[in-house]
Parts: sequence; structure tokens; C-alpha cells
Amino acid sequence: MEENSTMEDEAIKKLYEDAIELMVNQKMKPEAAKNRLIEEGADETMAIIIVANVESRINPSSSGSSANKEQAYKNMGFGALWCVGGIIATAADVGFIFYGAIVFGGIQFIIGAIGAAGD
Repeated sequence: MEENSTMEDEAIKKLYEDAIELMVNQKMKPEAAKNRLIEEGADETMAIIIVANVESRINPSSSGSSANKEQAYKNMGFGALWCVGGIIATAADVGFIFYGAIVFGGIQFIIGAIGAAGD
């Protein structure tokens, strides 16, 4: 079971590395990077979150304060969904512990909360 969560964590890490490569080194626009991540196997929600996180790190002042707050609230919402979904799936006792979803969601929520408080 732990091996499965380690594989999830590694997959998420790889997607972040790919997004950074695409957006920073190859100067790809966020929408194109999101589409590439989906082609590589990420689901759409995860691709959106990853691209938004990378975009906010490489270009934090690209949009106005209200847009930053909106993105922070989206991060909080998606993070809560991932975390709660992972907890529910684990509690459903399907034979797996979804550490990756729980940890990813928790981190995403915290990033959103920091962003919302910082603006």
C-alpha cells in the first residue's frame, strides 16, 4: 500500500518537473503546458493545478490582486477536494491508502490559504 502512495508522489513530482521544463525552459504558455501534461497522462484537474502553481511561482505579479486572490481560492478549493477525496477513498477501505492525494491536497490548500492571506 505504501508503495502505491510512493508511486503517486513520484508521478506528481514528475508532472511538476515537466511543467517547469515546459513553462520555464521552453517558454510554453500555460494552456499549452496544461494540454501537454494531459497528453502525458495527468487528469485535467491535476494539470490545471500544477500549471497554476508553476505559473504563480514563475510570474507572481503577472495579474492583479483580485486575480491572485481568485487563484488562491481555487487552490484552496482544489486542495480541499483532493485531501478530502483521498481521506474518503482511504476510509472506504478499497485496499489502498491514498497518501498522495491527501498530501497533495493538503499542500495545495495551504498554498491557497497563504496566497489568500498574502494579498
